[in-house]
Amino acid sequence: MGESIDYKIIAAFERIAQAFRVMLWEKSKELALSPIQIQIVKYINYHSDETITVSKLANIFDLSKATVSDTIKLLQSKNIIQKINDDKDNRIQKIILTPYGEKITSHAQSFHNELMQILENILIEEKSNLYISLLKIIYYLNRKDIITIQRMCFSCDFYNFKSEINTHYCELLKTYLKVDELRIDCPDYKRKFVAE
Repeated sequence: MGESIDYKIIAAFERIAQAFRVMLWEKSKELALSPIQIQIVKYINYHSDETITVSKLANIFDLSKATVSDTIKLLQSKNIIQKINDDKDNRIQKIILTPYGEKITSHAQSFHNELMQILENILIEEKSNLYISLLKIIYYLNRKDIITIQRMCFSCDFYNFKSEINTHYCELLKTYLKVDELRIDCPDYKRKFVAE
């Protein structure tokens, strides 16, 4: 009879996670950075238009403030990031990349190139179905408090699924969204209240 499809999906996730860890470790050795340092640097790069603080990073990566603070100090000592005072509130120090940090980031991002090449061989319809399934899994992991809040469409107050036409809609943008336009990390995110 064999194992259930659900069990096989979980086993497949474990294999992919293992491959992801191996690629990340290889890149971390090459750059002399730890995996979490690479992830934080990548996050800062992609969110350069936002105020990024130690507290925010601790929340996003499910780490203690002390761990993130130590990581930030190490990245500062390597001249990859710097802290600057927030324009609006001098009590807040935001974290930004240095010019050297921007160069490091472009190298750090290449660790997933092999996965990108594999995805290029998958049909767009299969990728769309996979992406929707992954978004649902992330959404439910967050609902169960296994991962922190994700600024994604499915948990956003502006998101609406038009079931009668099987289409995603953004109330903020007043537009229908294609699957590849659904976001995991949206700057305009507004958390939807969900009654338990």
